[in-house]
Formats: sequence, C-alpha cells, structure tokens
Amino acid sequence: MSDSYSETKTVGFFSQLKESIKGVLTGIVLVLIAFPMLFLNECNAVEEYKALEEGASSVISVSADKFDKNNDNKLIHSTAEAKVNDTVEDPQFKISAEGAVKLVRETEIYQWVEEKTEKTEKKTGGSSETTTEYNYKEKWVSAPVDSSNFKVKKKHGNSDGNFVESKTFTAKDVSFGAFKLGPSLIDKFSGGEDLKVGKEDAEKIEGDYKDLEIGNGGFYIGNDPGKPDNGDVRIKFKVIKAGTVSIIAKQDSAELVPFKTSNGRTVELLEAGKKTADEMFATAEAGVAMLTWILRFLGLFLMFSGFMLIFKPLVVVADVIPFIGSMLNAGTFVFSAALTLGLGLTTIAISWLIVRPLIGIPLCICSLGSIIGLVFLGIAATRKKKAAAPAAA
Repeated sequence: MSDSYSETKTVGFFSQLKESIKGVLTGIVLVLIAFPMLFLNECNAVEEYKALEEGASSVISVSADKFDKNNDNKLIHSTAEAKVNDTVEDPQFKISAEGAVKLVRETEIYQWVEEKTEKTEKKTGGSSETTTEYNYKEKWVSAPVDSSNFKVKKKHGNSDGNFVESKTFTAKDVSFGAFKLGPSLIDKFSGGEDLKVGKEDAEKIEGDYKDLEIGNGGFYIGNDPGKPDNGDVRIKFKVIKAGTVSIIAKQDSAELVPFKTSNGRTVELLEAGKKTADEMFATAEAGVAMLTWILRFLGLFLMFSGFMLIFKPLVVVADVIPFIGSMLNAGTFVFSAALTLGLGLTTIAISWLIVRPLIGIPLCICSLGSIIGLVFLGIAATRKKKAAAPAAA
C-alpha cells in the first residue's frame, strides 16, 4: 500500500542569500574537520600496516593438536576445527542451537515509511521554486519508524507495541584443538545459515509472546503472515557454526588472544577454512586498504562540500539571472573540486612524508602539481576575460 503528497514552496532572493551566508560557517567547519580526518586516517593506515608487517615477520605456524609452552607469548598460526562446548540460547523465545558459535535473532516490523524527493527551479530575480513530493508506503524495516515527524501524519501512523529488538547470542566456551579461544576471536566468526522454527518451538514460549504464528520459517506476531498489517513483527533466526578455521593470534598459555605489536596495535586474525599465514596477512592488508580509501573519499567529500557551501552566496547572487547563476555554479563546482584535490592530496602527502618519506615525497610532488595547475587555470581564465572585455566594449 502506498500514496503520495506534494507541495510547492517559493523562496525569495534575500531568504536564499541569508541561508547561504549561514551555510558559509557550516562549510568552514566541514573543511576544518576534513583536514585532521585525512591526516589521522593516513597515520592510522601506516600504523596498521606496520603492525601487520611485524606480525608477518614473527608469526610461526604450529599444530593446534598440542600445546607447546615454548611458544607462549608468541604469535602463532594454525588451522583446526573449532568446537563449541556450550549451547547458545535466546531465552526470550526459547530457541537454542547446539554446536553454534552464534545464534542471531533478526527482527523486522511492518511500518509506514516516508520518502522525500525535491526538485528546485530557479526564477528570474533570484527566487527559487521547490516542489517536494512525499511518498508513503508500508514495508518491512529493521526498527520502528517514528511517524510523528511525517509531513502527512493522517493515515500514516505507526504502531510498534509488539516490537522486540534483534540480538546476537554468542558462545563463551569455544575450543580450537588444544587451545581455548578468547572472546575477541569468538566475535570474529561470521557468515551463518537460516534456522527454521516450527509450531513445537512456538509452544515453548510463555508470557507476552505466547501463541505466535509461524511464517516463512520464523515467528510472526500478527494475524496473517500473508497479509501484514501495520505493527506486525516477524522474527527469524540464523546460526553461525564453528567448523574449520585458520587463526593468527598470541598463545597465552592455553588461550589464544590478541598479539600486541611494538607500536601498540594488535594482530588477531580469523578466517574460515584452511589458509596460510601469508594469505591471511594479505587479506588483512586488503581490508586496511579498503577502509583507508573509504575514509579518504569521505574526508575529500566533506572538504568539497565545505568549499561548495563557502562559495554558495556568490551563486545565489548570480542566480538573479538564472543562466549566469547556473554557469557560476558549474564554475564553483570545478573550482571546489580542484581545490579539494590539491589541498586533500597535500594533507595526505604530508601525513606520509612524516611516517614514510619515500612514499610521501612523490605524493607531495603530485599535490604541488595540482596546486600549480589550479593557479595557472585561474590565470588563464583571468586573461581570457580581459581579452574579451575590449571586444565587448
């Protein structure tokens, strides 16, 4: 079920100018946040790489079948079958899973959701007309939606009285050959498969959630799983089993725990199946690289957004004539992107220059080239304007 509603709002020139001037402060804050974010992200990446390099150079491969005291406090690598020695259970719904490292309860609730889209059209004189369309539809979501903030509240109220949160239950006693796994290693188990429940499972439940319906292999709170109503809840379960895993961790007596490197970082890796130490370190380094790039793009996006907000008042003034405003907006976009590239690369280069000079020096050259290119671009644009002025006269 879905429906929609739209409204049109006209904003005058002075109101837009006032809001854009307020946005300059926000833009400055975003730029100031971006610089340390980019710097610290690169420093963190270098420290993580150093920790992994130290771990790769000191790790030893051993058999997990027996405990060797000579390897105490060393970083070891081994492959064996992990075994769970206790039972994980969801006490609220009386579901248990023997031999599982984790039991995951996944809950969804049927709710009204508001989706908003905006389309702005510039008008001569500096005003703008914004049409906002609100679309409402009911769907399954992972948490209750607060409908009190909806633009159109009538007919779109949400009920969440029967909702129960998703939760993960984790085994505490997991062995790995002759070793016991520490809590942080147990948390690294991932994946999983569906655990279907039936009528016999529903009959065990007491209290507020007794007499549940069964739908699609899970519990259902509502009248008809085939025709959901607002506020209906469905609960499914997933189990993450042990099986054969490869581990790199510190041997602490008979327990495997995080290994602390000389720079204060920790090394503790777990992968499903049989993996060599080299393969596991390669995967870990790829994970560090991916996170570093994600944070780089985020930092650069914050910086770019900040510059666009700083230059926004100029665009608003130019919007008195929409065609000129659109041209200036495109110009500020290019200028902000070039400025972000130059300053962002400089910040990243300085970070590497401090911790890894051989990598930082080439990056500094690239960032300097970007800034010089930006300057020449500005000079060329200025000369072009000056050359065009007499002809226009």
